[in-house]
Amino acid sequence: MYKKITHTITEEHFGHPVGAEIKKHVDKMKSANMPSSSQFKQDILSWFTNFNNKAQIVIDSMTDSKLDTAAVEADLFDQIDALGNELKNYYGIEAGERLNSQMRNAAVTLLRLVFLVKNNLDIKDVVTNRFDGIVTGEIVRLLYDINNDWNFNAVRPMVESLWSPWVERAKAKKANNDTAAATAANAAKEAFTKFANTLADGVVKQHPEMFPQM
Repeated sequence: MYKKITHTITEEHFGHPVGAEIKKHVDKMKSANMPSSSQFKQDILSWFTNFNNKAQIVIDSMTDSKLDTAAVEADLFDQIDALGNELKNYYGIEAGERLNSQMRNAAVTLLRLVFLVKNNLDIKDVVTNRFDGIVTGEIVRLLYDINNDWNFNAVRPMVESLWSPWVERAKAKKANNDTAAATAANAAKEAFTKFANTLADGVVKQHPEMFPQM
């Protein structure tokens, strides 16, 4: 004899009474080995400051015979990946590697700029197509992809302002114009400081849970 029996099962699930506390503990463990927000901001500022300082020395090597051109150029690339590697903690490997790639592109473009200025060659392509075009465009696009607070139109001129003082300083050094060279160096320092602070503040604002509470 065949009988079809249908069972109706009702399940009730109750949240763990200490679930919220467990989540807090896990989040705390995740951020335990991360820098504080203030330390993170200082690390980002230090990276950009060092990168710009090394770039200035590369430009100076164009006219300063005491500087070993090959050595200062190699030093520009030393630790260059540290910035992208730091941001991998917050945005993943792809974003970090994309940033590393573009900062390397900026460094390579600077070397090309110095070569052209030193040899009295046209720099229009380097400035327009490389610095203001490819390098700036890729960095701005990356930042907007990972954080909508970094508005494309607002960030683009900020990124462009990083490279223009390098161009002006190279031309000033070639012309032995110390005043113009000093002005360009100060402009570069201000631009890199502003960008570093904007970048760091954006990360902290977007990922407050990643920074240990002091």
